[in-house]
Amino acid sequence: MRRDRLWFFGGYQHLRDYDSQPGTDPEFPRTYEQDKVFAKLTWHLKPGLQLMQSFHDEFWVNPQIPTVVTPFAATTRQNASVPTITFGHLTHTLSANTVWDVRVGRFVYLRNDDPSSGDPTTPNRVDRATRISSGNPPQIGSLTLIRTTAKATLSHYQRGLFGADHDWKIGTQVEKGEHHQPEIIPGGVRFVDDNGKPYQAISAPASISGRQFVTIAGFASDAVTIGGRLTINTGVRLDHSRAISQDLDAIDAEGHKTGGIIPGLGTLYTWNVVSPRLGITAKLTADGLTILRGSYGRFNQGVLTGEIGPIHSGVAPVTTTQLDEATGGYTQFISTVDRNINLLLDPDTRTSRTDEYSIGVDRELGSRLARPTASREARTS
Repeated sequence: MRRDRLWFFGGYQHLRDYDSQPGTDPEFPRTYEQDKVFAKLTWHLKPGLQLMQSFHDEFWVNPQIPTVVTPFAATTRQNASVPTITFGHLTHTLSANTVWDVRVGRFVYLRNDDPSSGDPTTPNRVDRATRISSGNPPQIGSLTLIRTTAKATLSHYQRGLFGADHDWKIGTQVEKGEHHQPEIIPGGVRFVDDNGKPYQAISAPASISGRQFVTIAGFASDAVTIGGRLTINTGVRLDHSRAISQDLDAIDAEGHKTGGIIPGLGTLYTWNVVSPRLGITAKLTADGLTILRGSYGRFNQGVLTGEIGPIHSGVAPVTTTQLDEATGGYTQFISTVDRNINLLLDPDTRTSRTDEYSIGVDRELGSRLARPTASREARTS
């Protein structure tokens, strides 16, 4: 480490927790485990130029809690890793009035829902009358979330322009997010009994869903101070977003990649949205003890991949059949649910938005006490 040039910080957390619920086998307690690591470097590269880098990861195991009706073998062992990294956050102070910064980071969430027994092939069986399960859990799988962001901003303070002081900020942001989620019925089928008697079979091949988005944004704002008593904050953000059905890796009955590709549907829709905001702060008295505040802002929701993931072409149909007592097999057809047929996405779908405004008056009663004398806030969607 170089004195006054390079700083390092690191941390580690270790946690273990064991518990058994009433009526369950104490030989198989639920075991919760969590480990976290964190490291951060701050580099003073030269006067006015600083670089920060960080890495965080956490590893946890959070098994489903066994109960009287759901024994250990029928539970899932959820385990995950959550690596998050700031590749670099570079800040450059050009002068007392001008600063720019660039930041690039990535977040990943990797979760597996494994059978607690370690056997992914034994089918699940549940009695619809008693709710008692046996065999494996009814469904296993995993979930991967990835988000990568790059952002750059330039801030500049300027005095006396057009009779006012200005605090400018402009910037741009590029963001890519995606998820994919395999879902597997152990053994390809699960059974439903009725008071101990075989009743139905629910079957489906290995299934996988996923979606992706790419957003490019630009924003600008200005805080204008006029005469020392009035400050007006104005800003606007422009977002161009694409929702994408990406290609995914095909999987087998145990969730392993086969080397095949399931083609996606490409671009599903495109959004171009504008998010303005306006704020006013005014001193109503010369002593500054009474202040009027007001604001308006529009907030547009971004693309949520979880909302559009279920219609991916990799989602497998689910078939339900009933026991035919004459044949002794589950041959009586009940239904097939195919989300690729039952669910459709409107290409003209639009982002949900919230318009929020507020107004209030603050009066300072003393050096450490103030109270609002009037306020109003409302939201519309």
